[in-house]
Amino acid sequence: MRSLEIFRIWEEVFGGRERLIRVLPVQSGNAGVIRGVCGFREAHRHADAMATAPYMPYTVGRGRLADPALVVEMAGWSVERVLDHFEAHAFSNALHQMEGDKALADEYGLAMIAYEGGQHMVAMLRDAKLVQAIATTMHAANRHPRMGGLYRPYFARWRELGGGTFCHFSSVGGWSNHGAWGLAEYYDSTPADSPKLAALLETAAAWGQPVARP
Repeated sequence: MRSLEIFRIWEEVFGGRERLIRVLPVQSGNAGVIRGVCGFREAHRHADAMATAPYMPYTVGRGRLADPALVVEMAGWSVERVLDHFEAHAFSNALHQMEGDKALADEYGLAMIAYEGGQHMVAMLRDAKLVQAIATTMHAANRHPRMGGLYRPYFARWRELGGGTFCHFSSVGGWSNHGAWGLAEYYDSTPADSPKLAALLETAAAWGQPVARP
C-alpha cells in the first residue's frame, strides 16, 4: 500500500512516469510473498520492476542446517568440505530461486533487479565456541579462489535470466562471527586479496557498468 502511495507522489511531482523506475520489494524464493505484494490492488500494474535478494543462503543453525549433529560435525570441517557443501546447497539453491523469481516477474510483467545479494555464510548458534570455529572456516572459504569461481556463474545465471541491476551486500566491511559480508575486508583491499571482489569487478566490467573500486 505504501509503495503505491509513494509511486503516486513521485509521478505527480515529476509530471509522469518517464523518468521513474517504480520498484516493488519482495522476498526472493517466496512465491507467496511475491504474489501477495505484486497482486495487492494490482500493484504490478503501477510498477516497473520487482526487487529481490537472491542470496546464496547458508545459515548454520537455521532451516536445513539446524541439525545439532551436523552443526557439531561442521565445526571440524576443512575449508574444501565447507565449500563443497556450500556449492551443493547454497549455490544451487540461489540459482533455483533466481529462476523462480524471474518466472513470477515475467508473469506480472515486471523487470527483475536485486536490492541485495551475494554469499550468505553465517552461523546463528547459542554455543560461542561452535560459532567461532565455524565462522573461522567460513572466512577462509570467502578468501578461497573457489568463492570467486562460484560468484562468476552466479552472476552469469542472473544475467542469462534477464536480471538487471544487482546490488551486492556489501562493498567494504570487516568480517566477524556475524558474517563475511564485505567484498573487501579493508578499504585498501585489492582484487588479488579477495576472489569474490575480483569476480564482481570482472562481471561489472563485462556488463558495461561503471565500477567504484573500494
